[in-house]
Amino acid sequence: MGGGVALWWTSGDGPKAIFTDGVGWLRERKVLLPGVTTLARLVASVRDDTTKRLCRPTGGSSG
Repeated sequence: MGGGVALWWTSGDGPKAIFTDGVGWLRERKVLLPGVTTLARLVASVRDDTTKRLCRPTGGSSG
């Protein structure tokens, strides 16, 4: 699922779409699904981490 994070971020999909895509990804791979709350927390965590990563400075000079 990690490769889809950038795609989800740039597509503008909200948490509901990310959740639905995640469930679909897990079902395709016949993964035993966790509870809805667990999966919702995972989606929120990945989204928050991605936001922080995209918003932090790159460290390079802008001149």
